Amino acid sequence: MIGRKGILVSMTLLSVLAFFLFSGSPLWLFLFLPQALIAIANLSRPARDAILADSMPKEQRSTGFAIVYAFSSIGWTFGPLIGGYLYDSEGVWGIRVAFLFSAIGVLITGVMYRVFLKDTLLNRTSQANTKLQKNFSLSMTMQHFFIQMRIAISQMDIPAKRFFIGYMFYEATRTVIRAYWPLLLLFTMGFSGVEFGFIELAAGLALIVFSLPMGKFSDRIGRPRAAFLILLGHALVLVWVVNSHFFIEV
Repeated sequence: MIGRKGILVSMTLLSVLAFFLFSGSPLWLFLFLPQALIAIANLSRPARDAILADSMPKEQRSTGFAIVYAFSSIGWTFGPLIGGYLYDSEGVWGIRVAFLFSAIGVLITGVMYRVFLKDTLLNRTSQANTKLQKNFSLSMTMQHFFIQMRIAISQMDIPAKRFFIGYMFYEATRTVIRAYWPLLLLFTMGFSGVEFGFIELAAGLALIVFSLPMGKFSDRIGRPRAAFLILLGHALVLVWVVNSHFFIEV
């Protein structure tokens, strides 16, 4: 089993291993290993999105993705609040417990993927998968990956290539912000873990509330326009935050 389902299941189990390693890390240098595993596991996101897209009517995909993200956001909406409480009350031990529970939750997700998920590309790739299994090696798969990536990029039209470059830049900047945000709140502003959890709770609830309307809005006006307006709003909020009086005081 390779295909999209195989990638999704295997990378989910890799995340389980990473969370277990986070939970039992003996010192901070050891955290580089599970963090690297999480980064590798995130490579399954295209497979997950492709299965979701193939499972939805083409004209309602934005709405469908909005519903999926709204329900999947419930966990990380309330999770920071629970994690913040464990951090405030138990310190490092509380963090270890939080990672342990996360590992169990992700393991359940992986089992559900394995049992219930249907691979939407299985019939179209069965021959290629058989050949790949017979000649499997790390160097071969890496070489195949880079060849396929080069072919995919070469087949893109100019607007798609521009989007590809812009999306890479967006992901890079978002990663920096995501890493800086907890440090700003917890250490610079002096928020407690529970207070940080309430802030993340508010953000998660806003995502759940607005996901479906934004999905329908995207289907109505077109996804490129909707994506542009959403990213523009995101940029304006960031500019307002870093130039606000409260932020400058800190």
